[in-house]
Amino acid sequence: MALDTDILKNRLKATFGSDSQKTTANKLNMTQGNVSKLLSGLQQPTVDTLYRINEVYGVSIDWLMGISDRKNVTKIESELSYSLATEIVTELVRNGLISLNKKNNLLSLGIHDPILKKLLEKSNTISKVDEDLYRDWKNAKLSLFNDKPILCSMAFRENDLDNRIDEATTENYLLELYEEAKQEQDIYIYMMSGIESDLGGQ
Repeated sequence: MALDTDILKNRLKATFGSDSQKTTANKLNMTQGNVSKLLSGLQQPTVDTLYRINEVYGVSIDWLMGISDRKNVTKIESELSYSLATEIVTELVRNGLISLNKKNNLLSLGIHDPILKKLLEKSNTISKVDEDLYRDWKNAKLSLFNDKPILCSMAFRENDLDNRIDEATTENYLLELYEEAKQEQDIYIYMMSGIESDLGGQ
């Protein structure tokens, strides 16, 4: 894919915002002249420069290059560390969505949340095929779940919901099943809050 210099110039200008070329140069550890060349399109940024812009301004490299429309880098992309990964897995375990099993010095994950399992399977398959295809899938399909909170394990108590999720072939249908599971969760929470109120009144 050829780099669109006009998109790059415009997005660099948007990224640097009200910063002067001198301020930008200081932030990026480069000369003011090189910043000027970047903004005018006379010079393309090196890989190191792109990563530096990514770190300093928190914008996606894919967005800068016109590959993606998602500007901001998410926390998972920019700050993935052993600490964050441990916290994420621990929260998933605490919510009953996955389990950890140690055998023969290996730690394996058992995924109980059928939606998470389905998305991980698809993500793993596509990422092994082609990086561009994976990026497109993330931006167009996985992003549909950006505002969908993880559900509790009781959300999937309806007998055939697991099977229908397992057989789902499109993300849109998976979204429908998510909403169905969320209704189950809402019913469960409502029922439990009623029980707690009754117990509290005794």
